[in-house]
Amino acid sequence: MIQLSLPQTVGTELGVADTRLKYVQSTVTGSCRCGGSSCQCCQTIRVLTEKEDVCIKVQYLKKNSGVLLTVTWGGKVVYSKEVSVRNPPAICLKVPFLKKVGKLCVQLYNMDVGKSGLSGCARISLKVAFIKVVKVELGCFKIPFAEDEIMELTAGSKMEVLLRNRERDLEMKRFAIYLKHLFREDQ
Repeated sequence: MIQLSLPQTVGTELGVADTRLKYVQSTVTGSCRCGGSSCQCCQTIRVLTEKEDVCIKVQYLKKNSGVLLTVTWGGKVVYSKEVSVRNPPAICLKVPFLKKVGKLCVQLYNMDVGKSGLSGCARISLKVAFIKVVKVELGCFKIPFAEDEIMELTAGSKMEVLLRNRERDLEMKRFAIYLKHLFREDQ
């Protein structure tokens, strides 16, 4: 099991009319934990008097070259959908206790499907009345492929090379036949 910790402290003030509301996120010690075909990253965020754990779970979906992204707020699932690993869009959701003015946005970035697995990073931001009040890097994760998936990728790559070589050989044979016909006509 891989564990990455990113301690941080974030404090932001938001001015509303003449009143100053202070949104403070205390020291964040969330982490990403990976096992099998998924990783989960969590952070505790504090806004006003509310303090909740926000977690994302990223599960690799081999058939679709995507991930199942699940977001939980205070232990309750608030989002669960398939997302492409190629330039995934930011996912913005209403915050349970700030439904009319608050949004939680989750961004997956630096996503890469390599030969040995899927890797990427995640961040969350909390917006209140269109002003970003908290931005937290959740961390980076790597979901290793199972041995059979690596074999499939390797076999797939080798098959692609063989097919390209075969196509090139066929083109060379066609060209040789063309040259033979060309020189026969000249004689």
